[in-house]
Amino acid sequence: MTASIDLTTTEMAAAIAVGTLDPVITVTAAYARIGAREPAVYAWAHLDRERALRDAAVMADEAKAGKLRGPLHGVPVGIKDVFHAEGMPTLANSKTMDPAATYADSGVAAALRRDHFGQVRDGRVRSRCF
Repeated sequence: MTASIDLTTTEMAAAIAVGTLDPVITVTAAYARIGAREPAVYAWAHLDRERALRDAAVMADEAKAGKLRGPLHGVPVGIKDVFHAEGMPTLANSKTMDPAATYADSGVAAALRRDHFGQVRDGRVRSRCF
């Protein structure tokens, strides 16, 4: 049996949609994988496990009720750290950015939210310094 984190995005979204995969299990698996590999990969600029698990629980209930937000309902994703994402710092791998500052969603993040893709935002993915 394939672990949920080893599924493609399409497979994961389809399994959540038909109720054979729970978004909370998927987000938990994603964080386990991040925990195991992050020290070597160093890919994440910011992680918000509590928010991701809270959002995943809401999306799990919605999926059980047949109320999918969109094609990525319950699928964990990371937002590149050059796009502002509400509630998360934008550092762009630069010492000039204020780590305490948060911003409203950028156009990209707003479009994902507005168009109801339904993804769970795990955190911010590192980028090269601009």
